[in-house]
Amino acid sequence: MRFRTRGAIEAAKYGALAVLVRSVTPDSEFHSIHTGSSARTTIPAAAISPADANMIERIYKRAQTSDNVPRVKLVMNARLMENAKQSANVIIDLKGSTAPEEIVLLSGHFDSWDIGVGAMDDGAGAFLAWEAARLIALEGRPPRRTIRVVMWNNEETLQRGAKAYYKQHEHEIKQHRFAIESDIGVFEPWGLTVAADPKMVSNLRNYGMDLIKILGAGNVTTTDVEGPGTDIAMLCDNGVPCAGFLSVNPENGAVPGEPHWEDHYFRYHHTNNDRVEIIDKHQLRRSAAALAAWAYLIADM
Repeated sequence: MRFRTRGAIEAAKYGALAVLVRSVTPDSEFHSIHTGSSARTTIPAAAISPADANMIERIYKRAQTSDNVPRVKLVMNARLMENAKQSANVIIDLKGSTAPEEIVLLSGHFDSWDIGVGAMDDGAGAFLAWEAARLIALEGRPPRRTIRVVMWNNEETLQRGAKAYYKQHEHEIKQHRFAIESDIGVFEPWGLTVAADPKMVSNLRNYGMDLIKILGAGNVTTTDVEGPGTDIAMLCDNGVPCAGFLSVNPENGAVPGEPHWEDHYFRYHHTNNDRVEIIDKHQLRRSAAALAAWAYLIADM
């Protein structure tokens, strides 16, 4: 995704008039086009499907003279409407029993790009957090610490929801004992990627193997495999232990860190195909149970 994010900036340095970015997807269909954030610069940038990218590359390689180099007519109607809408985060607290001032945060974002409806990215993640908290509430015995669900707004462009949360809750950031975000798809649960001190990572690995393995989600890795999440980055950077909730690729069984692990997610991410129909309700329920177990464990430690 670094080419989508900074491709136009780098190309402009070499005199490019525009940039066509190969979509981040394992699909090769002509209609499989992904949108996404791109740093603004002096030249336009547009995403094209892998099939179109391959075709342009083939034509270019066959060219014998500069007159035969493929030429592209680029017509774009994109506009930046930075302040067109105003919305808010959704925040739900399940108060802790003996240390309610201490917070374990569960989250996902509910905004999406303007194609598809954002069911996978990241409606499933947002409602995963909500359902995990609901399951804990149904248990009847709240954990020691408060479980806070945050459905972030504006993750996809300017992260204004995360920034507003940090500003509004800056006085209690030190009371955040842990933060979790789900923003890489919700399939069969696998575990967490954790950004914390080595002792906490080791403890979570042991707890996962002893207590949560039965749910298939007792694995713990670190951020060299996958980051915790964009919305909780400010919390992580200010000393809050953080984690991302990770799943197994339902197409090939690949787990985090293995080749093609993210393929299924990027098949739908930021596309017109990101709709409710692609969400498996049974996987969502099993993941909610796993996240609830992790959240209760951390909030009651």
